[in-house]
Amino acid sequence: MVSRSEPPPPPRTIALTGPARYRCSMTAKEQLRRAIEELSEPEAQDTLGYIVQRRRDALTELLDSAPLDDEPTTPDEDDGVREAHEQLARGELYTAEEIKSEVG
Repeated sequence: MVSRSEPPPPPRTIALTGPARYRCSMTAKEQLRRAIEELSEPEAQDTLGYIVQRRRDALTELLDSAPLDDEPTTPDEDDGVREAHEQLARGELYTAEEIKSEVG
């Protein structure tokens, strides 16, 4: 079973001080960039982990939490996988664009 680590704790609240606090013309992204520059490397790592965790979509969460498939494969499935690997080694593959143009 794959070990899943706990999500990182939320980053500490950063209070902007000095002139930045009073500059209303700064966008949220500009304020965020400034605040990030003031973080230590460990704080930046924690913050990045928090942001990545928040941006994950529901499907990713579902797939990550699904149990591993431990069912044995059949000989037909094994043959299919072997054939696919051989085709890949020979360069017999299609790009996503080629498939889209074929399917429409």
